[in-house]
Amino acid sequence: MKIIKNSIENHQKKKEQKKLILRKKNFELRERGKDPHKGWHPMVDTGSGGANGALVKINRGTIDITGNNDETFNYFLEEQRRVADHSKRQN
Repeated sequence: MKIIKNSIENHQKKKEQKKLILRKKNFELRERGKDPHKGWHPMVDTGSGGANGALVKINRGTIDITGNNDETFNYFLEEQRRVADHSKRQN
């Protein structure tokens, strides 16, 4: 049990050291007039809506960056639907 207790104490000491280093860094940034939580660059709105916005939505085609509807993108989806309908009719 002493080994576990020592490892927990060492882990806590390392966490406290990291906190102190970060506090010192943030204090120095604030002295220079910078906000430590701001980040390095503002976000840019690309209009694509992120990774989830780029995926194919059900019953809708994909619109690329230029705004054109890509007709060939849903080929496999439509083919699967056609095969499923055909198999339903046979059964």
